Amino acid sequence: MHFAALHQIEWQDYLQQMRDGVELYGPVREGVYAMTGYEGTRAHSESLGQEGGI
Repeated sequence: MHFAALHQIEWQDYLQQMRDGVELYGPVREGVYAMTGYEGTRAHSESLGQEGGI
């Protein structure tokens, strides 16, 4: 929201750009987290010796 305002992008245009980005590059969690190897909160908590996860 703040990015759109800073760059004087109309809100509806910004939302459409976000939709277009997801269609082009896939969901953020699938893209960013897959690239970093992040396995989720449960696996992270277990690796720290904690139970459960968030």
